[in-house]
Amino acid sequence: MKKTLFVLTALAMPMVAQAEVPLAPEKMPEATIQAAIRDFADPWCKTGFQGLVDNVKKCFKETSENSPDIDKCVIGHYTLYYTTRYLQEYSHERGLEDPTQNISFVGRQMTHDRGVHYINLPRYKNVKASDYIGDPAIINFKKIRADLKECPAN
Repeated sequence: MKKTLFVLTALAMPMVAQAEVPLAPEKMPEATIQAAIRDFADPWCKTGFQGLVDNVKKCFKETSENSPDIDKCVIGHYTLYYTTRYLQEYSHERGLEDPTQNISFVGRQMTHDRGVHYINLPRYKNVKASDYIGDPAIINFKKIRADLKECPAN
């Protein structure tokens, strides 16, 4: 009887732990979108591409995957993805050095693996992640792209 109780308890533990992860709301909260703009797009003129990379790394490092705050980090990841691809195309078309080439955090495989990992978090099982996260990331990217034309140093 004790063995059976122990086995049942051990089997139930992962289910209990997973049930504690809050599911994403149907729509990304506006406060999260604004926080992502503040942390990832707004500093662009001061910090440039490396600052964006550093801010995304810091967000993931300081945020639990089980926290609703992870949404902001995932927005940051996709903002970084769109910005990386844009800078690569921009520099290639103009014969300039690619400013992303020596930054492993934005390498294709690492970016892909990180995206797959985070998009498959239990938090996102009830939403279409590409819409939930993609649209806010595009808002951020468009702000960065507009700022590229206005920033004196970038």
